[in-house]
Amino acid sequence: MLVATDTVDDAGVYRIDDRTALVVTVDFFTPIVDDAGDFGRIAAANAVSDVYAMGGRPLVAVNIACFPDDQLPPSVLADILLGSREKLDEAGVAVIGGHSVSDRELKFGLAVTGTIDPSRIVTNAGAVEGNVLVLTKPIGTGVLTTALKSEALDDELLAGVTATRFSTSAHPKPSAHTRSPSTATATEAPGTPRSSMWARTRLRALSTAADQRP
Repeated sequence: MLVATDTVDDAGVYRIDDRTALVVTVDFFTPIVDDAGDFGRIAAANAVSDVYAMGGRPLVAVNIACFPDDQLPPSVLADILLGSREKLDEAGVAVIGGHSVSDRELKFGLAVTGTIDPSRIVTNAGAVEGNVLVLTKPIGTGVLTTALKSEALDDELLAGVTATRFSTSAHPKPSAHTRSPSTATATEAPGTPRSSMWARTRLRALSTAADQRP
C-alpha cells in the first residue's frame, strides 16, 4: 500500500510492481442538479478527477446507484447512466459493470480504477511553504448547487454551474498538470455541496499531511 487514509488523499494507491501501481477511488452522492443527464456527467467527472489528482490515468469504472423505482421511471436512471457514459468516453474510461439497489433517495456514483508510475504519485503530503496554489476551475459551485435545491438559483447561474462542473472535468488534460515534475501536491475541488468547505477542509488536509511527512 503506497497511499492509504493517513494523508486524506483523493484515492488509494496499491503497488503492483516497480513500474505500475493501481489508483482506486469511489465517489457517490445525491443529485445536485435537476437534469438526470447532467447529474450523471457531474458524477463521472468527480470520480475520474480523483484519479487525475493523484497523477494517475483512469482506466475502468463501475456504476453505483440507489434508485427509488417506486417514485421515478426507469428512464431517469437511463439518462443518468447515459450522461455518465458520455463523460467516461471523453476521458477514455471503460465501464465494466455496476450495481444498483432500490432506495427511497436517489444516489449515484462510480468506483474508478486507474494506473500510475509508483515513483510519480502526487499526494497531499507534498506541499511545502512557499508553493503557489493553482486552481484549475472556480471553487464555490457547491454553494450554488445548494441554492438550487432551495429553488434560489436563476437559469443563468445554473447554466454556469453545470458548464463549470463538467465541460472539461473528465478530459485527460488535467492529468498532464499533476504529472508535471513541478507539481508538489494536488487535490480535487469537488462540485458537490461539500465544496463550499473546500478551502478549509482540503487545504487543512494538505497542511496536515505535509506536517506528517517524514
